[in-house]
Amino acid sequence: METTEKIVESYCRYVKGCFTLPNIRCDGQYEIDLLAIGVDNNSVIKRYHVECGVSISGSCSKLTNKEFSTDKLKERVKAAGQRRTLGYFIDPSQRCARSCKNTDSQMAITIALS
Repeated sequence: METTEKIVESYCRYVKGCFTLPNIRCDGQYEIDLLAIGVDNNSVIKRYHVECGVSISGSCSKLTNKEFSTDKLKERVKAAGQRRTLGYFIDPSQRCARSCKNTDSQMAITIALS
């Protein structure tokens, strides 16, 4: 099991309260990364087929020691540069909700729940 699958499985178990089955082998070379089963407040059984993946872009940018500004983070042209400053990671409470949703980060963990 890959690290990303372990992280997602832990989230499903401990945060969502689901029973999980990892690495279910199927016909041929197919495999289900994670099957999660949980119960909501109305005693309705919820089933999730989870596939995990990590992608890293070819051009990773180094962090800079430039000054972090929430005003510049809100400007579309300057937002990417602000997300590469150390201040962006040191005080996450200063970030606006819009910039957290629309990031162009170099690493993305894709979780598909169906």
